[in-house]
Amino acid sequence: MGTITVNTDEVNSIANELEALNKQLKSELTTTSEVMKNLGNYWSSTAYSESNTAFQKFEEEYSNKYDQIISSYVTFLREQVSSGYVSAEKANTDLSSAFK
Repeated sequence: MGTITVNTDEVNSIANELEALNKQLKSELTTTSEVMKNLGNYWSSTAYSESNTAFQKFEEEYSNKYDQIISSYVTFLREQVSSGYVSAEKANTDLSSAFK
């Protein structure tokens, strides 16, 4: 039977890194959105309208879908994998101590 090793510190570190990257991406999207809006002051054409509409659609889809998926995954890593593993391991250790 194979062995599974869970490094909870590494799981927490990955969760923190994903959360930071997600925040950074949201910040970059907000900045880019402002730039796109301001670009409309200098670029008035169908191409700008289509580009701006496509970007706004992407930004909205990210905000409504991907941001939530990443946030949920971070929560899963922290609550289920990391602390859940520690709790299960403690319960198993406590149970095995009862048989000594």
